[in-house]
Amino acid sequence: MQGKRVGGENEKIGEKKRKGRRKWERERERERERERKRERGWRRKKERNEK
Repeated sequence: MQGKRVGGENEKIGEKKRKGRRKWERERERERERERKRERGWRRKKERNEK
């Protein structure tokens, strides 16, 4: 938010870096979600097999 108010080249570069970091964070979150889903799926399958 502050970057938009101030403007200038440095602020723009900061915005780009922030966006890149957010993208990276999203990728990590997706990987975590996939792992969680896999674990949940495995647990459900094991429970079904035991029953």
